[in-house]
Amino acid sequence: MKRKVALITGSAKGLGKKTAFDLAEAGIDVVINYKTSKDAAQYTVEKINTLYDVNAIAVQADVSDPNEVDRMVQYIMSTMGSIDILIHNAGPFIAEKLKITDISFEQWDLMINGNFKSFFNLVKCIVPIMRNNAWGRVITIGFDQVHTFPAWTYRGVYAAAKTGTMSLTKTLAKEEASYNITFNAVSPGDISEQNKDKDINYETTNGNFKQHEIQREEYGEDISRVIKFLCEEDSGYITGAIIPITGNHNIVNKHDN
Repeated sequence: MKRKVALITGSAKGLGKKTAFDLAEAGIDVVINYKTSKDAAQYTVEKINTLYDVNAIAVQADVSDPNEVDRMVQYIMSTMGSIDILIHNAGPFIAEKLKITDISFEQWDLMINGNFKSFFNLVKCIVPIMRNNAWGRVITIGFDQVHTFPAWTYRGVYAAAKTGTMSLTKTLAKEEASYNITFNAVSPGDISEQNKDKDINYETTNGNFKQHEIQREEYGEDISRVIKFLCEEDSGYITGAIIPITGNHNIVNKHDN
């Protein structure tokens, strides 16, 4: 039986990297997409090819540029033969707290193109391939409470771009259902940068958590194992879902002040 091929955007490190390892462990060929992190991407590919009996390659492309997406997809098709799974993990985030009116035009374009337009660029090229295969899995990444369309002070442009991506995800779930292509999203919570590519550490408890919250930090594995399930045949009846993976931690209101 031919292995499935997964393209994971922004997967040289962080959550994308953790997801790539989990899918490879499940016997799925993986394409590591990166924009500038060439060395990290190559390291990830070499590690996966050493550990698992799958094919892994790295492909450079800025997914906010439709021409680069087209080039990348053509290369993947000529090298791997298919794209069965798309996980759109790439997306810029500005750490500095900025009100909407303090965002520069350049920052606006970076956030909207990198988080929102990029998804359209990808599905425009990849969905026809999935239609031909009569099978596909597409997973996007949201944020805490994105399914409620929340106001997020100092993160407004990022929230708007991600919310737009969620709307496209749900619309595509309806438009492509007859082709056996599912579209879903996962929404991480307050996950720190250093934890994004790590397995769960159940020992990380301290006294800073509220009673209604899961009593540990969030790790990449919390998210990647849900993504992995959404890629499986057994998840074929789940589409148009936005799945919060937050442990009841409230990231949106935590950073309001």
